[in-house]
Amino acid sequence: MKKFTQLTLVLIGLMLSWTSYGQEDWENNTGEIEDVEVQIIKDREITLLKANRNFEKINPTFSETQVPKFEYNFQSFDFEIPDLTFRLRPLRIKNEQLQKLYGGYLKAGFGNFGTPYLEGFVNNKRDQQYAYGAHVKHLSSKNGPVDDENSGVSENQVDIFGKIFTKNAVLGGSLGYEQDKVRFYGYPANTLVEVVDIEQQFNKIKVNGFVKSNNKEGDMNYYLGAGYSHVSDDFDAKEGVFDTKFNMTYPLNDAKIKLASDVKVISRTDNVISDSRYLIAIKPTYEFEYNGFNIEAGLNATYENDTLQDLGKLHIYPVVKAAYDISDEIKLYATLDGGIVANTYQSVVERVPFVMNNVPINHTNRLYQISGGVRSKAGKSSYLHTGFTMGGYKYFQYFLNDPSDISKFTIAYDSETSTIANLFGEWGMIKSNKFQLSLRGDYFIYNMGSAAEAWHQPQYKIAVLGKYNIYDKIILEANLNIIGGIKAFDTAMNTSVDLDTAIDLGVKASYLLSDQFSVFVSLDNILSQEYEMLYRYPVKGLQVMGGLSYTF
Repeated sequence: MKKFTQLTLVLIGLMLSWTSYGQEDWENNTGEIEDVEVQIIKDREITLLKANRNFEKINPTFSETQVPKFEYNFQSFDFEIPDLTFRLRPLRIKNEQLQKLYGGYLKAGFGNFGTPYLEGFVNNKRDQQYAYGAHVKHLSSKNGPVDDENSGVSENQVDIFGKIFTKNAVLGGSLGYEQDKVRFYGYPANTLVEVVDIEQQFNKIKVNGFVKSNNKEGDMNYYLGAGYSHVSDDFDAKEGVFDTKFNMTYPLNDAKIKLASDVKVISRTDNVISDSRYLIAIKPTYEFEYNGFNIEAGLNATYENDTLQDLGKLHIYPVVKAAYDISDEIKLYATLDGGIVANTYQSVVERVPFVMNNVPINHTNRLYQISGGVRSKAGKSSYLHTGFTMGGYKYFQYFLNDPSDISKFTIAYDSETSTIANLFGEWGMIKSNKFQLSLRGDYFIYNMGSAAEAWHQPQYKIAVLGKYNIYDKIILEANLNIIGGIKAFDTAMNTSVDLDTAIDLGVKASYLLSDQFSVFVSLDNILSQEYEMLYRYPVKGLQVMGGLSYTF
């Protein structure tokens, strides 16, 4: 019995010791176990030593959960017995099936103020060489906050786009058309007007193309893009903008050489205005590491022919960026740069569509801009970001109600240097796709040059966004925006006006009926506050919309 026990122990240790060798050349073996001679030493006693396990704790990072690394230390022991070869066949795991991919999405709804909504996307499905699609959208309101139809709006959009993937490059382009309608409803109360007399319509065409590197093993990364956009309105204003960009990064030992360039050619006509402007910017920089700091230094050289600038045609600004990682969770950064801010008719009407005709449009010279901040991870799923920005601006652009027609806006420029600062902080939390929450606050300080105030500029902003996914069936979303401290100038009374603080609360709920169908209901401006972001232009009160979406 004692001999049998010893023999059993020897065979068990034998199998444990040579399992790794048992898989070698298993396909060529016949599966038969060869005859072996086992010598049993009666007086030999085998002692197995205990294994020491060392557990090294690793602090969790924000981006991903890391599995602790286990290290084992074994003392070796040998058996003087012949090898045994085992034939093992590995278990094959079936490939997981790809989830069904949908290429189309359609969403439709209807809300108060006579608001129909329709939006759709169509894209090709999985393809390693091509990606293409189209997008359409319609959103309009027959009535608005002032005199019903006199403040109605409309937005229409059609886009097509595509990409071609090759081994070394990606080629792409898009073509789009937009039609936006607004009405000048900022006229004095009890004024009789006809809709056709206050309607404004913008027609926009955009086309662009690009090519960029796609070779991950290549030394140089580049992007070359060119585009043309054209806008026209009902008051004979037309503007075309040709824009081309080139970016390049080339590694050099442990550093990088970067080059960014931008060329804009702007042509505009109006009733009494016809001008052509160009802007050429070239920014070479050198990025390197020094004592833990990531530093990028260079210059931004800009040449332009804007008639409003009195500092010459050529402008050169320093470019310095620095970043330092205190730890994996805390990162510091600071920048110093400057440049010309290109103002166009298209950028103006995107911000304030109620401008009058023949408004002056010129560039803003950002003499310098200093910024800095701290980014940090707070726990496994939260982040913090706080910082500041301060800049000096020559010919800072602002808007005023025109004295000849208070329902329209004109553009003015501060000819002296204005200093503008922004202090901000934001916090966010993301827990997979179940729960998301973010909070951001901004405070602005304006020290204007010749202007009395920074007209129509906010003094503070607060934004809260939240999303909650309940059992992948119900999706709840909420947003709160608070904007205050806006000042306007009343040309009739020749005095400044403090606009009321805007508090806009919105919620949205979606219920997924299936993988393809869902219904939604949204409420915007729940407090029904007809606040003004532009003087004499209140927004709509409570807005309710319901509808459905279909994926195909």
